[in-house]
Amino acid sequence: YLVEYTAGAEEDFTGPTTYTLHITCQGQHIIGSPANHTVVPLMTLAATTIAEDVPSLLTAGEAAEFLILARDTEGRACTRGLDNFRLHFQGMVGTQQDFESVWGDIKDLKDGKYMVRMVAEQAAYFKVNMHITLEDEDIKGSPFLLSVIPPGLFNVGFWNYAFRLIDERAVGKCEISGSGLQGAVAGERAEIVIVSKQSMDEDIPGESFSLELRGPEYVTGVVEGPLDGTVYTGSYCCTLAGIYTGTIKIGRFPLPGCPFQLTVRPDCTDPEQCKVEGDGIHSCREAQEAQVVVTTFDMHGNRTYRTEDIFQVILRGGGRMGKGKDARFQRVDFPGTVRDHGDGTLTASYTPPFAGAFSMRILHSTLKEGPFRDVQGSPFQLECSPSLAREAAEQAEKLRAAQHKASEDKAEQRRLGAILATKNATSMAAAQIPMRQPPVVGRAGAHHADLVPGALQHQRKATGLAALFPKVPAVSRAA
Repeated sequence: YLVEYTAGAEEDFTGPTTYTLHITCQGQHIIGSPANHTVVPLMTLAATTIAEDVPSLLTAGEAAEFLILARDTEGRACTRGLDNFRLHFQGMVGTQQDFESVWGDIKDLKDGKYMVRMVAEQAAYFKVNMHITLEDEDIKGSPFLLSVIPPGLFNVGFWNYAFRLIDERAVGKCEISGSGLQGAVAGERAEIVIVSKQSMDEDIPGESFSLELRGPEYVTGVVEGPLDGTVYTGSYCCTLAGIYTGTIKIGRFPLPGCPFQLTVRPDCTDPEQCKVEGDGIHSCREAQEAQVVVTTFDMHGNRTYRTEDIFQVILRGGGRMGKGKDARFQRVDFPGTVRDHGDGTLTASYTPPFAGAFSMRILHSTLKEGPFRDVQGSPFQLECSPSLAREAAEQAEKLRAAQHKASEDKAEQRRLGAILATKNATSMAAAQIPMRQPPVVGRAGAHHADLVPGALQHQRKATGLAALFPKVPAVSRAA
């Protein structure tokens, strides 16, 4: 006989339970009966455990709560507690200070349900991922993206037609729809459709609605209608890309589905707003690759990344090739390379073939055939220096020329010094020649005596010349 039974399926089964199994035949126990049978619940499995009513929007300073519903390996609800669930927050958009301000705890309700309570203390716009794990494994749907907004963004107040009495039940029967609830493009107007399930008072125009968005900038929208008494059209236009939180109110009552979150995407890349940075903008070196970084923006100043963006780099210019009379000006025109990093930045590189002056153009288009437009600051004027090897050779040549000139200058100084020394020695020797008194003679010799000093002066001059110019025969003392 085969006996089949299921234990632990009863409602009051909450944990490990010992059952007594009775098997009788004609009112008498068979051998081994009664027997004890201990049944334990199946293990809680993270992959089947779910979180219920997890909020996607969290107001700073206000606590939010939701439930974790434990499930076993068969996907059935667990009716006991003691599972070790953990909560972890991971920053996505914002600052480290923002991320560290979010915390929460988990309370075991002892019935397979767990109450999660969390709060964000930093009053700012930021996003975090909330991980709920069991034995280091995420539960179903984890991580959950939470958007935090500052408090008091949409306080209940009296706007526009708030002095009128509005039936809150009529407001509750409105529905909002349209692409403008999910997102928009910067600089473009997005629309939201408001439909009432019942005809509203004809005295309530579209101006009685309030549409506002808060995020990177504060934006108010316009609501027009009604078109047929029940349909209104709301529109808004944001210029700064990012995450916004919006609401639509009539009087002081927010419509169902508010507040809502949307993402404003950047517009198309505008080449006149793109920025170029790097050392390669103004200078480069011969035969050496130079690079610049291009960051793309739209006309509103938002960082962009578009797969259809096409950039080109073109260099024009030239320099002198050769030396002396053989030197000629050579002109070149060649393209550079562009590497897209996939994050709104790209690297443009080029390698000039020789030293000289060049002009670099960075062009943008969304079509391969163009037209192409210059980015901000293009064309850029470049001064290309010689290569390091050529620069070293030129420096060595200049050094050799300077050394040779210094050597010639020293030789000339030694030659002039020798001449001056000889001249000084000759002058000193001439100064030491004694002057003899001429003999007294008669009247006939008077004329000769008067000429002695002049003769002596001529002798000294001749002696000095003989010393300066050895080839000229010296005048004898007697002469």
